[in-house]
Amino acid sequence: MSPPPSPNKTQKLTKPPKNTIRFNCLACSGPLEAEIAQAGNNIKCPHCNAAISIPRIPSNPYSRPIGTIIRQMRAVTIAFPYFPQLIQVVVLSVVIAILAILFITVGLAAQICGIFEGLIVDAQKHMREGSAVESSAQAISIGLYLLFILPFWIVQFPFSFIGSLWSSRNFGSLILLMLLAAAAIAVRAYWPQIIQLRNHQAP
Repeated sequence: MSPPPSPNKTQKLTKPPKNTIRFNCLACSGPLEAEIAQAGNNIKCPHCNAAISIPRIPSNPYSRPIGTIIRQMRAVTIAFPYFPQLIQVVVLSVVIAILAILFITVGLAAQICGIFEGLIVDAQKHMREGSAVESSAQAISIGLYLLFILPFWIVQFPFSFIGSLWSSRNFGSLILLMLLAAAAIAVRAYWPQIIQLRNHQAP
């Protein structure tokens, strides 16, 4: 367990490695990261040396941006001519509403996926350490976990995929993805006309 790397001005902010969760110390709110397999272990915060427990449930990915937007709203000073500040508050309120919807849908799905990933990691660890019979039981457990995690993974995958493209500054792939989505929507909207035109052209 260690604090996440703090990038300097010339270093890009990297996302946490696979099978890693990020959380904050309950005592000093310092950012921390740990492997999913370490969930539930008691450790000392490297920032304030307080005794804390690594959470088994990963944090909701939308809790931090919601907190940021709320702080921005509180920082808005209403003064004459009032209109620009009111527009800013309205825009931030709309953003919070969108993030709140994502929080209770995609965010919760991501948290559930994180829980099942931790269970899978634990089962894999027991498979390596147990007997043949225990290993077969753990293999069945992993199969069931994968079955349970699939619908939640399907919900959060499009958002995590687009987010990874955005964070990697791969705007070309993101634009291509948006064009493909627009083409699919257009084909779906005009599909009856396409079928009708094809029937007229058929001999």
